[in-house]
Amino acid sequence: MQNRSYCRQERFISSEKHLLGKLPVDRFELKHYAELKVADNGHIYLGRDRHSYSVPYIHRRQKAQVVYTDRMVYIFVQGNQVAVHQRSQRANSYSTNPEHLESSHREYMDISPEKYRKKASGISPSFGQLITAIFEQKGRYPEQLYRTCDGLFRLQRTYAGPLFDKACNIAVENRMFSSRSIGNMLASGLSGWTEPEESEVPMPQHTNIRGAGYYS
Repeated sequence: MQNRSYCRQERFISSEKHLLGKLPVDRFELKHYAELKVADNGHIYLGRDRHSYSVPYIHRRQKAQVVYTDRMVYIFVQGNQVAVHQRSQRANSYSTNPEHLESSHREYMDISPEKYRKKASGISPSFGQLITAIFEQKGRYPEQLYRTCDGLFRLQRTYAGPLFDKACNIAVENRMFSSRSIGNMLASGLSGWTEPEESEVPMPQHTNIRGAGYYS
């Protein structure tokens, strides 16, 4: 700016300031993009957060374009925005809009809790009891549990019947309903776990019953 009759500020005010627009109302946020498949349970799984977000059930098994920021998750199918969620940092959990779920709209019945129960019971009674217990959990939507059930069916195909049945019995007794936990138990060969033993029912008190002292 040497040998000039004005300073930088004067130049900015006279030549540039009137060209500036207003600042954005919202703070700038970095956007991240992902293309994910909508699972049978009506959710997309964002691996970065290990969290699942619901999508309207009619889009199951379709490709979805996901745009997410530090605060929000936007889900598009074929260029149309179909779902918006606040981004969650709760790993291995779900953000679910009940209106997205097929259990609220019964037009789509090719997958259901009853079909999972029937299939598991056909493999073994223990497996059927485990699947029934999983769907009886309070506060969980059936669609949130389909992925767990799919994981258990994969484990059933991997491990021998008697070992898998023992794991099912232990899981029901201890209310272990995570396929990962049951998988870890099977991988260890049930090390450290035993099936619950039937408790012996004590004899009732009666004057005609002779105790061990009578024969000593």
